[in-house]
Amino acid sequence: MNKKSGHNIKFKSIFVCTSAIMSLWLGANLTTTQVHAAEDNAAPKSSEVVGQTNSSKDNAATATVQNQSNAKAKQRQQGVAPQNVPTVLAAKTKDEGTNNSPAREEVKDQTKVVIHYNGDGEKWVPYIWGKKPNGNGNEYKWAGKDDNGYYSVIDLDKNYDQVGVLIKTKGSWAGKDGTGADRSLNVSDNGKAEVFYKAGSDDAQKVTPEYHSANINLHYYGDDQVNKVNVWTDKDQDNKQLISLTKQGNSQDGSIKLDNTDFSKLFVAPVGSDEITREFTPLPGNKATDIYLVKNDTEAYYSKSFALADQSLSSAYMTSPDSLTVEAGKATTVDKIKGKLSLRNNSIDHIEAVDANADGKAKKFIIHTKTDIDILKDNQVGLGMNFKNVDIGPYVRSKAFDDKYAYDGDDLGCTYDSKKTQIKLWAPTAKDVELNLYDSVDNSAKPTNVIALTRGDRGVWTGIIKGDKKGWAYDFKLTFGNGKITQTDDPYSKAVTVNGVRSVIEDYNNIKPTDFNRMPSFSKPTDAIVYEISIRDFSSDPNSGIKDKGKFLGMIESGKTPTGQVTGLDYLKALGITHVQIMPSYDFASIDETKSLKNQYNWGYDPKNYDVPEGSYSSDPTNPTARIIEMKEMINGLHKAGIRVIMDVVYNHVYNPQEQAFELTVPGYYFRYDADNNTTSDSGCGNDIGSQRKMVRKYIVDSVVYWAKNYNLDGFRFDIMSLLDRETMNDVRAALDKIDPGIITYGEGWEVGNQKYTREEGTTQYTADKVPNVGFFSDDMRNSVKGNNDGSEPGLVIGNGNEKNFDKHAVLFTDSFLRGKWLHNDSWEPHNYATPSQMVNYAACHDGKTLYDYIKAAMPNESDENIARRVRLANSMIMLSQGISFFHSGQEALRTKGGNSNSYNSPVNINEINWERVGANKASVQYFQKLAKLRKQLPILHLNDFNKIYDENVTKIISYGRETKDKNIKGVFEYEYNVNGKKLLIVFNVNNDKVALNNVDLSHGKKLLDSDGNVKLSDKTMLAPLSTLVVDEDGTMVLPDVPKPDQPVSPTTPGDKPGKPTTPENPRIPDQKPANPIVPQETIITPEAPSENSIIDNTKNIINGSEETTTVSTQDNTTTEILLTHNAYVYDSEANPIYQNDNKLVLKAGDTIKPLDNGKKYSIKGKLFYKVAKNQFVKVANTVSYYKLAHNSFVYNKHGKAVKKNGKRILLKKNKHISLHSDKVVKIKGKKFYQLKDGSFIKARNVKRIG
Repeated sequence: MNKKSGHNIKFKSIFVCTSAIMSLWLGANLTTTQVHAAEDNAAPKSSEVVGQTNSSKDNAATATVQNQSNAKAKQRQQGVAPQNVPTVLAAKTKDEGTNNSPAREEVKDQTKVVIHYNGDGEKWVPYIWGKKPNGNGNEYKWAGKDDNGYYSVIDLDKNYDQVGVLIKTKGSWAGKDGTGADRSLNVSDNGKAEVFYKAGSDDAQKVTPEYHSANINLHYYGDDQVNKVNVWTDKDQDNKQLISLTKQGNSQDGSIKLDNTDFSKLFVAPVGSDEITREFTPLPGNKATDIYLVKNDTEAYYSKSFALADQSLSSAYMTSPDSLTVEAGKATTVDKIKGKLSLRNNSIDHIEAVDANADGKAKKFIIHTKTDIDILKDNQVGLGMNFKNVDIGPYVRSKAFDDKYAYDGDDLGCTYDSKKTQIKLWAPTAKDVELNLYDSVDNSAKPTNVIALTRGDRGVWTGIIKGDKKGWAYDFKLTFGNGKITQTDDPYSKAVTVNGVRSVIEDYNNIKPTDFNRMPSFSKPTDAIVYEISIRDFSSDPNSGIKDKGKFLGMIESGKTPTGQVTGLDYLKALGITHVQIMPSYDFASIDETKSLKNQYNWGYDPKNYDVPEGSYSSDPTNPTARIIEMKEMINGLHKAGIRVIMDVVYNHVYNPQEQAFELTVPGYYFRYDADNNTTSDSGCGNDIGSQRKMVRKYIVDSVVYWAKNYNLDGFRFDIMSLLDRETMNDVRAALDKIDPGIITYGEGWEVGNQKYTREEGTTQYTADKVPNVGFFSDDMRNSVKGNNDGSEPGLVIGNGNEKNFDKHAVLFTDSFLRGKWLHNDSWEPHNYATPSQMVNYAACHDGKTLYDYIKAAMPNESDENIARRVRLANSMIMLSQGISFFHSGQEALRTKGGNSNSYNSPVNINEINWERVGANKASVQYFQKLAKLRKQLPILHLNDFNKIYDENVTKIISYGRETKDKNIKGVFEYEYNVNGKKLLIVFNVNNDKVALNNVDLSHGKKLLDSDGNVKLSDKTMLAPLSTLVVDEDGTMVLPDVPKPDQPVSPTTPGDKPGKPTTPENPRIPDQKPANPIVPQETIITPEAPSENSIIDNTKNIINGSEETTTVSTQDNTTTEILLTHNAYVYDSEANPIYQNDNKLVLKAGDTIKPLDNGKKYSIKGKLFYKVAKNQFVKVANTVSYYKLAHNSFVYNKHGKAVKKNGKRILLKKNKHISLHSDKVVKIKGKKFYQLKDGSFIKARNVKRIG
């Protein structure tokens, strides 16, 4: 799945798995914007909705797709919106305080949006989402076409102040009309937002529509004595039609139909005490327009909730056991609202306003109840006669809920015994739970027995089934407080019916091969050579010679192509890999197991049942045990071949929450929500798992432990691991260590979505040192070797040493290859690795193009021979690096997918391994085998202690690939190792030409690896283009034997035993960065305040610390001193960084410079610079003043009252950079404040100006 958007794209091109996003977009049902516990809000009309995503457009769908180079289009979901469950309103109780009041009426929030488009409606459709407040996004159909073009009338299920609009390609995100920028549309006071667009323009058009007919329904509120209204048009004001109104519930209703009448506006005025004239226009189309009128109100409303805003609540949600928060449609005071508020099933103790203004008015209020709220009842809160269901979701997601209901038992799910079976389900918000038992695994079967489960401690429901029920299916029927009913399988399912619809009772632990055991504990992660593979891809080629194509069992078959190429397991064994990472093999939802696979394909990043194997990979998906035994046979077969198995797991999101057991058993609990109670979508899939909650964390740990114990797995790869909190990942690691400390764990640590969450709680490269036994895919290595994922910054194997970012990639490669600890120096996104085992080094994986396709796209005129050289060079740089080596299946054989960069659901013939191509590229495959063998023979290449690697007696860098000093050769990287007193040299030549290696005498050496095969060693060895050379410099090294492919491999590294990670103290490496380097401020960080000012002497050139005198004309010089407000690199006249001792030259924040040429600002490549010495320049941006907090500071509103969030005052921390609305001090109640750009205020005494 993808990594960053916006500011970071230019630094990192990082991706996340694409399958789930596109699969959701193409097939899944939808989740509501606000997921309620035991309640559904009204959903958009399913006939109009084409696709929907959770959370705001900004946080998910459109922006994500754009920022991920269309590799993540799966983030849009399509399907039918969840059905609205009518609210059940019971009779009044004593606590309601509504004796003799009018009949109750629940007012559903609604905003009317009307989009007109004068363009190609067959190609383009509207996409609408809520902006203020944050809301869900949907693609909509056009409802029709009239004189103004296509139109769509859309009902949104919230009261919005502003909505977002895009005109996009129907059914995909292939394009957007106009500039593609987000469009904002303000909602009028009448509850309607209407706009006219024309093709190719983002701007709203000024149109005065003409109407020829109208069908109007009128609803009058506030005075039952008003029983008539006059209606007329702007074109015929003298011809008023008198319409009679009749009592309908709480309103007086009537209707009028106009035909063959031309007009632009309609007017309506009641007859009687209220004679105010209201103006409106009908909605386009033939359907009736509902207009709501309120006594003495001048508006004609299109939305009942807008019309009755002062009579209804826009939201009501439970926040603690004895409090709930409500939001009124219009601001009022506590005194005015308390007499109108009432509760069902409870009584009000007292009410307090939230963020009241100077007049005491507020929209939001906290209601404190006299007794704890019973979450098993139908809780409602009323404002006058209008009632709203209480959303218990925020409380369900609270610490108080976890403390009260979290269960730590190990017996959830099904515990089978031939005499009785126990079923346990955690569902604390359910009022009743029934267990449906089926004596058939046919999904159409009716229940054989129905058992009422018993509610126990902490909301755990239990049922005991007597007798031997092995092979029976079961599911649950849950009833919640407001009458909502769900039916679901068991979240702890271990066996299921076809398509994972129902759970199945089985003796799970005993479904296994007779000789199924764990392999000996693996030595340490850095000994691993991981090969990523898809079960479907591996054997589906018609020429594979494998019988069980695309199946679990096909993974352990061997075959041959018609031309004799070895395939299958024999091929894997010969490669020399230690682990296969198998792409999703749990039960996923994007394949219909009841249908032929001929026209179906998916990677499977769409979880349905986490603890069950995928049925389409088995010989019989309808047999619940087939998938279990066959997956275990696959693992057993790989183990016997000496190959360990890593499982790709996707705990960060599910395929469709509305059809998944999490949401159906405890609504609103398992997922992460934002401040507006919308599910977040940092995964890009419309839902993110809330792993920080106790029962979610427990589920993930339980699941991983189950797979490790029951399936003897050897490792886990975590998809978008950054969305899983660190405590969860450390708990996972601790649990696995109890089983086998040799189990490997690693994942995607990209900082996706909300950086505040990922840095403070998530498991990312930035926080790697806080999860020291978990590894991360290294985008640093990938970007330096291959280039960023969108191809805009070619890496070393493509650039021939001449790419624009060569120096950057050269430094990044050496840091990644040898000294990963240095990657914490990245000023924008530090990667704080504790040990080399945390670095998963790779150039390609299933996401994005294959390595061959990537190079071919970047160099379309390059010969296949040269592309093969570049692939071998990349494989060498990965295989010989410190850390874990990772390869995409087929990478060694120049695998191609025809340039497809996101083949998650492309036909299988695009994805499958082409075994004849493997045979045609035998030389590259054989070279890979040599690489793998050499890595195993040289323990020095997979150390797991940065202290040892940094010891200059162990490793030495001879050439950094840059022509900067001493022995460096442009485009040549040389690393020398001390192997038991003997010198080992590894050399990479990324130039497209031969290069003389004139800085080391190899005349007595012995070649251990030569990618070209024809290099002759001498005192001036000539390196082949795009080559790798590994040499025993003394020619006396004896390499150990490597176990045969069919023998289990358990490599060890003498003197480098795995243990507690260590952090080197000031590691000394020749010609390297200092232990605590100054980080230039090219982007926003918090610079140190100057302790003392030093003035840079501009008469000396400061490159390499030399004192080269620069002749300067006095009339061109200046004595003006300027303070550096940020750490700053020094550049040459071409805007290239200047190096000193192989490190970028840095001036420290707090120093002062004396710009030459009277402070003239030079424009170089679009940036402004000051000249500070001969051919030396500093960015003007690093001298610009800014403001930061000198002290911790609370945030205040315009009335001087502290702003609160979730009941707590918002606190900005000391040293935080802030953006002011202006530098003018304002006084509020006698105290001095600065106004921030967002309109809030902070005390002036807490603000410090820098520069």
